[in-house]
Amino acid sequence: MKKIMYIIDNNIKIIGRSTKSTFTIITEMQKLKKYDVCLCMPESDRKLELLSDDKIFMYPEHKYKNKLINVFFHKMKEIQKIIKQVQPNIIHAQDPQGGIIIAMLKKFGKISNNIECIYTDRQLYETYSIYYKVFFNLMIKGLDKVICTTNINKEQWKKHTKIKYVECVSNVLDEKWYIYNENRERKKEKEKLIVGFAARFDIYKRWDTVKLICEELKNNKQLQFRFCIATSKEQNKLEALQYIEEIKQILGDKVIILLNATAEEMEQFYYDIDIFVLTSEGESFGRTLIEAMSRRCVVFGTNSGGVPDVIQNEDFLFEVNDVKDICNKILGYIDNEEKLQKDQMYFEKYLKDKFSLDKLSKKLDHIYTD
Repeated sequence: MKKIMYIIDNNIKIIGRSTKSTFTIITEMQKLKKYDVCLCMPESDRKLELLSDDKIFMYPEHKYKNKLINVFFHKMKEIQKIIKQVQPNIIHAQDPQGGIIIAMLKKFGKISNNIECIYTDRQLYETYSIYYKVFFNLMIKGLDKVICTTNINKEQWKKHTKIKYVECVSNVLDEKWYIYNENRERKKEKEKLIVGFAARFDIYKRWDTVKLICEELKNNKQLQFRFCIATSKEQNKLEALQYIEEIKQILGDKVIILLNATAEEMEQFYYDIDIFVLTSEGESFGRTLIEAMSRRCVVFGTNSGGVPDVIQNEDFLFEVNDVKDICNKILGYIDNEEKLQKDQMYFEKYLKDKFSLDKLSKKLDHIYTD
């Protein structure tokens, strides 16, 4: 039985990033009953029911001011000790720091050549800083395989690095997302259409575009709005609170906004809306897109980054900051219940066909045994 050690860079308390997808992967790999699975991550006081305690290996985090010291001296040393203890057949890093660390350890002979080192890039190669690009190129021989979540990013890795093995494995959702609960639907009001926006409060998410969309549509009596905004840092939260006040000034009682929603609240958010809009510039994948699909939302995203690879239908794409186009697309559903229902069901079927757990499991199993 092959032993796989997954590595995540961040504390599991952090919302989003790679943690959700990593947990889904671990769950599916355990179901195959042919892999001995464990997880390496920063120290946390949160109980993780996904794995037994003897399968979770934690290391203390030391926040040095110099990021290079923190990563390449402290973190690398701690991960190397865990690898020596676990002795896995496969190490699968889910974040950039872990990817570079295992590549360096293998290239410089600090871990056995018999250990296969795999890195999943959940970003876009071309959006990395120059430092990450230099590190990956210098250490690329230490990586046996790279996995990307979109074909667009796969092509970027092939173009900019000398990696020999690069494959695309799309993100998927946890099993519960593929079960639709009609009892959780809001009571539909034919005269009301609800538009939703959800993302972390980061610049590239283009919340400025969302604000312009709200300005454009604020006087339409048939539209209401829902927001889910996530923050991780205190300064980020203060900026988000100021933004929320600005949106409330624009929309008044036409909007409901949740800040740092729980998983349960987030899922209900999708049940409550009719149309989901992602305004990001340079989004790597956009997990919220497929979450919205699972709850029978019409989904629109920007023609940027990995989003076109996720949606794969020009009718539901718009250019970054093209407020007029996306507003016209939204307004096309006013008084058109037939079109709304048709497109909602289209996306639910599309999700189950393209982003199934079975496809994830089979692709990863093939990569691990290839």
